[in-house]
Amino acid sequence: MFIIWGTKTTTSQIGCAGNQQCSRCGNIRNWVVIKKTSWFTLFFIPLIPFNSKYYVMCPICNSGQQISKEACNNILTGNI
Repeated sequence: MFIIWGTKTTTSQIGCAGNQQCSRCGNIRNWVVIKKTSWFTLFFIPLIPFNSKYYVMCPICNSGQQISKEACNNILTGNI
């Protein structure tokens, strides 16, 4: 019997960070808040999340930076 296990990363857009000018492409747009979650998989089925990272990203060129969970919560609730 073979057991197939591994990891998978999912990406989801969870909010908007407001208008910012991108230092890479120079566009002024509403930046998005992204959550990337790594999952333990068994037979290609994601079962257990073991790592989450948050990013603010330019929607034009996908340039951005990683932020903490607390900073993400502050951005999403408007407590910047």
